[in-house]
Amino acid sequence: MADNRAGNVMLTASEAFGWKTRKKTSPLQGFGMAFARYKNLGAYCAVFMEIKVERDTGRLKVRRVQADVDCGEVVPPDGIQNQVEGAIIQSLSW
Repeated sequence: MADNRAGNVMLTASEAFGWKTRKKTSPLQGFGMAFARYKNLGAYCAVFMEIKVERDTGRLKVRRVQADVDCGEVVPPDGIQNQVEGAIIQSLSW
């Protein structure tokens, strides 16, 4: 990755998630990764997720989520955490 900030965000999130050692235990289970760069170089975010589909209802069950963000210096950090967690919840509703 030519952009070190982007690469570091993806690597940190993938390691925390355990991407290389993930195990698929069911055909109804899936793993995914998303990456976004906000306002050119303003912020970077990588999200890794594990889901499972309930066979009887077709509903998705989110088993785990790991995100990493690089947005530079932040005051206060709770605002970034709230923003990222809110974005994850909103995207799941779509």
